[in-house]
Amino acid sequence: MLDFETAFRALDIPTVILDAEGNVVVWNEAIEDLLEIERAEIENRDRIGEYVYDGDRETILAEKVLAHPRNADEVYDVGRADSEYALLRLPDQPTYEDTSTIVGGSGAEVWFIAVPLYRDGDLAGAFEFVQQRSDSERQRREMEHLIDELRRTLTAYQEGDLAARAEYDFAESILDEGDIEVMDQVNQLAQMREALDEQVRATTEAKRKLERQNDRLEEFAGIVSHDLRNPLNVATGRLELERKRRDSEHLEAVARAHDRMAALIDDLLAVARHGDAAVDRESLDFAATVRDGWDVVETGAATLRVDAEGSIQADDTRVRQLLENLFRNAVDHAGPDVTVTVGDLPDGFYVADDGPGIPPEERDRVFESGYSTSDGGTGFGLSIVEAVADAHGWRVTVTDADDSGARFEIRERDP
Repeated sequence: MLDFETAFRALDIPTVILDAEGNVVVWNEAIEDLLEIERAEIENRDRIGEYVYDGDRETILAEKVLAHPRNADEVYDVGRADSEYALLRLPDQPTYEDTSTIVGGSGAEVWFIAVPLYRDGDLAGAFEFVQQRSDSERQRREMEHLIDELRRTLTAYQEGDLAARAEYDFAESILDEGDIEVMDQVNQLAQMREALDEQVRATTEAKRKLERQNDRLEEFAGIVSHDLRNPLNVATGRLELERKRRDSEHLEAVARAHDRMAALIDDLLAVARHGDAAVDRESLDFAATVRDGWDVVETGAATLRVDAEGSIQADDTRVRQLLENLFRNAVDHAGPDVTVTVGDLPDGFYVADDGPGIPPEERDRVFESGYSTSDGGTGFGLSIVEAVADAHGWRVTVTDADDSGARFEIRERDP
């Protein structure tokens, strides 16, 4: 599937896209070929008209479009007036006409159209198409078909963002004589429309995914606030009563565990509600951090193997929280005799076990809140892993370990 930029740059119609101030923001190779100029000559320039038109012509058509902002639901007509090449007709506005022009360098006569672009109903810029004249009847028909396609639907992007979809009605007759040089523009337009539709679908799905993630984080916050903190408060109160009756190193250990739980609850709430802002990064000895996380998990006869060296830039509490949940997941699903390996990756680290692994059809679901295949599991362990990773700007993926178990890879997210 072509992306928009690839499809746009491959279009044979010489085309530029201007922003609302008339600055050139996107252009294709066809405009470079027609004008016989290098890419570097276009880049960072605020106008392209000086290359296209002779010194006697007036303001370029696109600038006339930009001078009269309209709502996206109004109708724009592009047609032919008298002996001029093109005109732009706005409802209840004077008719603007462009005179014939000569392209510098090649000396070719050209025909051009400007089409406004919208974002959220406001004018955001303009397309300007430039075409060399030709005498081919077939090319004439293809150009008319292209205009008909544009008339039905034109979807545009401005600097990577989706612009509002706008409908344009064009005049039935484009030219009385003379033709436009077209090289498979109709097929290319179809490719562009397909690429744009795919981008719309991808953008919509990304927004829906983000909404689902936010919903899960809010769900976390609710569960942590009520279902975890309340019983912890009861346990802490009972512990304080017992400590008044007697001293015991076991009670001190319970108190430390309660403090650890309270810290984890506070941190999880911070991740759920504030995301990246909740991360306090520092340089950590990663191997020592791994062993600290292992020591607070009920691992039974499980074995830890650390193949990691060096340091990691992370929040100490959060990364331990991530590791502890991966360790618990391994013991819960692979059994008390599991061997867990933590190792380095070029752009992160991994946690693997030698258990039964995770079937491919379940890997997309394991991070969902409440999803668990264990009888006693809450289904939130791996959701916490993903939330902590997101807060650090990391991504978590599940794959097969070398010993046929599960392997969780935590890497820096692509920029």
